[in-house]
Amino acid sequence: MRLAIFILFLVVLHLFPGETFAAGSWTFRSGDALPGDPVSFDFEKKTVTVLNPLTGKSTVVPTKNLSVRSRQRLLFSPLFHRGDRDDPLWPEVKRRLLLRALIVPCLVLFAGFWVSGWVFGKKFNPVLAVIGFIGSWAIAAIFTICYAFLKMRLEGGLAMTLVGVGFTLIFTPLFVSAVYGCNYLRGVAVFSFHLIAGLSILSIGMVAIETVAGKEKVDAWWSTEVFEPLGLMASPSGVSFTPPGTGSGAT
Repeated sequence: MRLAIFILFLVVLHLFPGETFAAGSWTFRSGDALPGDPVSFDFEKKTVTVLNPLTGKSTVVPTKNLSVRSRQRLLFSPLFHRGDRDDPLWPEVKRRLLLRALIVPCLVLFAGFWVSGWVFGKKFNPVLAVIGFIGSWAIAAIFTICYAFLKMRLEGGLAMTLVGVGFTLIFTPLFVSAVYGCNYLRGVAVFSFHLIAGLSILSIGMVAIETVAGKEKVDAWWSTEVFEPLGLMASPSGVSFTPPGTGSGAT
C-alpha cells in the first residue's frame, strides 16, 4: 500500500508536469520560443539580450515579456546575478526572500523524507522523520565541509572528491537505518528516494496551485512577490519588443 502511494506520486508527476516544471527552451508569456538563448541581462533596464546562434543577431527582450518559467530560470542564472553590481550587500527584502527560499525546500524535503521513511523504513512516526532528516543532512554537511577543507589544503583532485562522496553515502544511510531500526539497504533507500519524493510533492503542489488559482494569478504572485522585489522585473524605459507573429521587434 505504501509503495503504491509512492508510485502514485510519480505517475501524477509524469501525467501532469505543469508549465512550471516543463523542460524546454526560453519562452515568451504567449508561449512562443525566444529566437535564441539569453547572453546578458541589463539590471537597470530589466532586459535580456538574446543571441540567435543561426543568424548571429541579438534581440533585446524586456523581462516582463518572458514566461514565468523563463523568469524563474533567469532568476537562478549567473546572467542575472552578474547584472546586479550596484549594491554588494543584499537589502532586507532580498534577505527575507532568501529565507523563504530556504524554508520551502526544507519543508518539502522533510515531507519527502517522511513519505520515504513510511514506504521503505516502514515507520510513519513523524518524530523519527524529523530526527532522520535533520541528522542525515547534518552528517552530509559535515562530511562535505571536511572534505572541501581537505581538498583545498591538500590540493586534492577528483580522487579525494570521490572519497568524500563515498564516505558521505556510507555513513549517512547508516544513521538513517539506525533511526528507523532497519537494515542498511533500507536506510539507503530512505535517504535516496526522499529526494524523488520531495520533488514529486513539490511538483504536484505547484500543479495544484496553478490549476486552482490559474496561470494569471500565479504569474501576478511571482511578479509582485519575487521578481520585482529582487530587481528582475520592472517596466523598462524606452524598450519595446513584440513576440514573433504579433508584430515587429527590436534587434
